[in-house]
Formats: sequence, structure tokens, C-alpha cells
Amino acid sequence: MKIKYLRPLLIGSTLLFAQLHADMTAQILSEIASGERSIRPEIQSLKTVPIPEPTDLDVYVKNKQNAIALGKALFWDMQLGSDGATACASCHFTAGADNRAKNQINPGFAHANQDGTSNSSNVFDEDQGPNYHLSVSDFPRHMKADPKLFISNVLRDTDDVLGSQGVHYSLFTADEGELLPDPDGFEVGGVNTRRVQARNSPTVINAVFNHRQFWDGRASNIFNGKNTHGDADKDALVYKVIDGNVTAVKVSIDNASLASQATDPITSNIEMSADGRTWTDVGVDILIDPTEPNEGRVQGIRERTNQILATNPLANQIVSPTDSVLGSMVDSDGKGLSIASYDAMIRAAFQPEWWSSNETITLDDNSTHTQMELNFSLYFGLAVQLYEATLVSDNTRVDQYLEGNTSALTEQEIVGFHLADAEGRCLNCHGGSELTFASVSRINEQGLTRNRKGDLIDEGFNNIGVRPTLDDLGVGGNDPFGNALGYARQTQLGLYDNPNIPGIEEEMTADLGNDGAFKISSLRNIALTAPYFHNGGESTLEDVIDFYFRGGNFRTYDETLSHPIIGYSADRTEESPITGLGVLTGDLLDSGPGLDDTDKASLVAFLKALTDERVLYRKAPFDHPQLFVPAGHVGDNISVETDENGQAKDILVEIPAVGAEGGDPLPTFQQNLLPATDTPTADVSAGGGGGGCTYNPNSKHIDMSFLFILTLGLLYPFRRRFL
Repeated sequence: MKIKYLRPLLIGSTLLFAQLHADMTAQILSEIASGERSIRPEIQSLKTVPIPEPTDLDVYVKNKQNAIALGKALFWDMQLGSDGATACASCHFTAGADNRAKNQINPGFAHANQDGTSNSSNVFDEDQGPNYHLSVSDFPRHMKADPKLFISNVLRDTDDVLGSQGVHYSLFTADEGELLPDPDGFEVGGVNTRRVQARNSPTVINAVFNHRQFWDGRASNIFNGKNTHGDADKDALVYKVIDGNVTAVKVSIDNASLASQATDPITSNIEMSADGRTWTDVGVDILIDPTEPNEGRVQGIRERTNQILATNPLANQIVSPTDSVLGSMVDSDGKGLSIASYDAMIRAAFQPEWWSSNETITLDDNSTHTQMELNFSLYFGLAVQLYEATLVSDNTRVDQYLEGNTSALTEQEIVGFHLADAEGRCLNCHGGSELTFASVSRINEQGLTRNRKGDLIDEGFNNIGVRPTLDDLGVGGNDPFGNALGYARQTQLGLYDNPNIPGIEEEMTADLGNDGAFKISSLRNIALTAPYFHNGGESTLEDVIDFYFRGGNFRTYDETLSHPIIGYSADRTEESPITGLGVLTGDLLDSGPGLDDTDKASLVAFLKALTDERVLYRKAPFDHPQLFVPAGHVGDNISVETDENGQAKDILVEIPAVGAEGGDPLPTFQQNLLPATDTPTADVSAGGGGGGCTYNPNSKHIDMSFLFILTLGLLYPFRRRFL
């Protein structure tokens, strides 16, 4: 070949290299200026979205503002935990989420078998476990030699999960709190530590827009007045005065997933409760072994319920006199509310037919309760929902930009917004003004299921390969009654048909995408809510973007570039492939121009612009009472000090009360991590593959082609020597 023919090859190769690996900034800005590019029209300011609310709320609530006050008091009150120190807010105190970094590891309670039964693990990773203080070097939890390359060697991996610490293990008795050895291994040197839940705590801010709650969607959009399970619990009853008589009734309250969710933690023996404490305090389901003496325990339950109802709200916590909801009710000494009891707050908030009877009701266990005791879950759920419905962060700089203030975002943030909308594909799932398709508005429009690239999957849920499917089935799991949580599985079992999808044949023959799928979280305030994903596996937004760039952590790898994730058929007897994420950079790039570090920086800048400064500075409506949160125990993961009860001694961190004017930002999760230590360099993967996958030798040809183009590009400045 004559050397002159290398000239166009060199020029073309150099241009190809630049096109494949240059950032998108100039192109995006040019297309915006020319009018060729705009954000998809359905992305509007969050102010345009109505706040979901039960359609028959006035059947239950007579004074909405009083109910909001009741809900805020209940949410922040440490007295409601079995230990008298754990509130709902204990896991949701910083931007509605949890920033603690010590004693936050769960060994894998959500592990499952293919048939859907539990395969729970209580074995922690060596050198971590209870009371371990996470460091910067512990992230990402699934670490690759090249974080943007899926087939890169795995340097570290763990199936442990970062959750939120709740209560020490104890057994609910007449004396409320018999201490026993922790049955699940939450102990250091034989001393019980606080237990940790099996998933990362999502934020409660903007959660009112979610159609279902929890990562697995188990908190139903329908509130039955008793628990999370909605209409699936056929025995859930509350009590209403009808024609002068107290009558057990079923209720089905729509747009109330937050109420459903609120009833769960307070009875969890990990989050807020002694083992065995149930909504029997206020409900009809008391699980007592009839062969065992229970009179004292029943009496203890009743006494505890009466104690809560008679308690001075927030009695041990400072409340700001300028609190946007509770300020006018603050007691003269600055602690608690001047209102005498929760009994009084309930009477001021709810319609009298739900509390007014003094008649005692005898349950199947021969215990007797008042109407107010039995309906406490109804009040609690609805009041907490109405409070959380005020926690809407709709004034980010992105909202301002969408409202027409073009100077609200920097050039880099605008580029990141457009990347998220198009090349990065972020808004394909984090869509709508809520920035999640798990929203009420999306479900109302599209229905509960969707077909995605040949997969039938619940709308607002995805398996993106964060962990192997059987580490946690997510919405692919079952409720306590044996029903599938996911509507896609229900469809293929003949139990549901989405009226928005014509016919049923395509749904029945599609691959099932439920297993290992989790609720798509909103991107709003994401800079404040680390760690990320259901397992808390990433600590920075940069690492999250790398995860998406490489197309996830766990999927198969073959020459067809289909890279499915493994799920299971509706009856769980066969494997069913789930379409994984597209790859945005590196050797497995499946479409588009490829994104680089400059594009990543633009995406991160956009995500940070989704912070509402009222959330950051805890201004109304995000102000709150004082809170003391346990942030691990005195000692480390080898030894701990004990308290007067023989349990691991808490390190208590004060979250000071703030009023409507707000206060200083709280530390982030990243700031609470210990400094970096040495990072792993050894390959821990099998066979050199990434994420438990098998390395494809054909990818070497892609590498060689790239190296050839790169070499030609590097030679181009010296072309005159050859031409």
C-alpha cells in the first residue's frame, strides 16, 4: 500500500476515536441552541403534580391540620419504640433517609430460594459485621478493576446489605423487654447490639407520590386500617360506631400506601419493636399460644397501649417554638407538647365514630380493649401519611429551570439534564415530574404492569443487576398469605390483567421480569440520600454512574450481546431471562456515541441540582423536633462496652430541633465514613469474569481494534514524516 493512502485512514481513525470517546457537551449545547433538542415534555416542575390523597379521607378525618400535627408528633416521638428510644424518624432523619455509617450491616436476611422460600443468611463478612464502622475504602461494595467495564475483574464483592439499625433484641412480655441472646447474630463478644434491617432505608420525602412503598412494593396503595397488606388481608378489621354500637368493619382506603407502610416498622422486631409486640395493642390479631399462660402478657399489652395513648406527645424531646406544624403547641418548658395526650390529639383529628365509644370489645383471646385502642393503627397510618404528604421538595433548581428560569442551572447541569433525558437513558425509568415511574400518576395512566423489551414487569420496578436475583427477590417475593407481590407474576398466574395492555396473549408469553426487581426511586435530593440502591452498595453518585455506564454488576455474558439477568417463570420452575441494562461505555457499548468522564461529571452535576435547599437546611416543611439517634456502640466490631442492661452501649447523636427557619446541614453519609485505607488489588472473581460472569475471549478482538485505532490516532501528528 502506498503511504499516501494512510492519510485518509489516519484522519478517519482519529475522527472516529474522537467521536467515540469525546464528551457530548459541544454537541448538546449546539443542538439546544438550534432548537433540535429539548427535554421530553412530560418532565415538568413537581409543582404541577397533584399530591395523591385518599378519595374518602373525610370519612375518617375531621380536621386535616390536626391530623398532620398528630402524624408529625408520632413520626418523631422516640417513646413509640419498644425501647422508648426509637422513633420512625430514627431511620429517616437526614433528607428523609439515614446517614449513619456504624452498625449498619445486615448479613442477608432477604436471601431466597428459587421456589420463593427464605434462604436467610445470618453470616456476616469476616472482619465486618455488627458495630463495624464503614470506611470510604469499603465502597463500592462490588468493586471492579475498571469501574466502567463490565468484564473487568472483580476486586471485592459482598452479599451483606447496608440497612438501618433499630432495636436490641428482646422478647415482649408483661414487663415489656425480656433480654435474650440475639437469634440472628447481632452481637459482639456475646453482647447484643442493635439489629439492622435487610434493605437500605429509602427517603420519605416525596414518597407520597409512590403508588406502593418499600423497595419490594409490599405496602399496598390500599390501606386496610391495620397493616401493610391492603385487600390481601381478609381478616383486617377496624371498629366503627354504627347506630350506637361498636361494629367490626373492613375498610379499603385508596391512595394510602404511606399509611400502609407506616404500620410496619412499629411492629418489626428489627426496627422498633420487642419480638412479639404487635398491633394487637390496637388490633384483632393477637398471636398467643393457648397452651401458655398469657394473662399477664395480655395485661401488659393493654397497659402499653394505654401508656402510649396517655403519653404526653414528644415528652422527652425539645420542639422549636417556630416549628411549622407543632410550634403553637409546644409546652412552656420547651419539651414536648402542651396537649395532654395522644388520646386528645386523636379526638381532635378523627371523626368521632372511629373513637367515641367507651364500650369494651372482647377479642378471641378473651382480652378486652376500647375502640380507641383497637383503632390505633388506623389513626397512626393515616396521620403519618398526612404528615409525610407535606414533605414535598418541589423547589429544586431543576424545577425552577422547568418553570422558565433558564439561569437556574449552569451550563454543565443543563448538559447533564439532557444526557439524563437522552444518551444516558436515566429518565426512561426515573421519568415524569416525580422522576420515578413508580408514581401514582404513572400507574393511573399505564396500569400496574408493562412490557419492556419482551419482559412483563411491574410498572415502576426493575431488576438492573445490582445483586444476583436470589440475594433478594424484591417484588418477585410473596406476601405473608402466599400471594405474589408482583402484578406481572399475578398476570401469568391468571390473577390480574392490565386493562391498559390490549389482549392477554403477549403478557402470558413474555419473559417474567419480577424476580430481583425493586421500586425505582426518585432522583430528587439524591445527593443527600446515600448510600444507594436497595443494598446500599454505592456511596457516591460517581460510582452510581459507573454502575450504569458498565450495565450493572450481575448478568450473564455471551457473544450475542444480549446479557440477560436470570429470573424465574411464574410458577418458579424454570429460569426466565430478564433484559439487563444497556451499556453506555466500554467494550460492550450497545448503542449511542459512548459516554466519558466529562459526561459523567455533567450527569452528577445535574443530579446535585435536584437538591431542594429547604431539605438541605431543614427549613419548613422539613423542620423537626429534637431526636437522639443511636449511631453504633461504644467500641468496635471486636469488643463493646455494655450499658446497665447488659446490652451494647449506644453512641447517641443529637439531631437538634429546628424550626421553620431551618438550621445547618447535617453530615452526609460520605462524611460519616471513616477515611480511606488500602483498597483491594486481588481478583476475587471466578475465572477472571466480572460479577460472577464468564469472560468472553471474543472481546479481545474489540480491544485490539480499539488499540489499532488509538495507535493510528497517536501517529497522526507525525504524519508528515511519512507523507
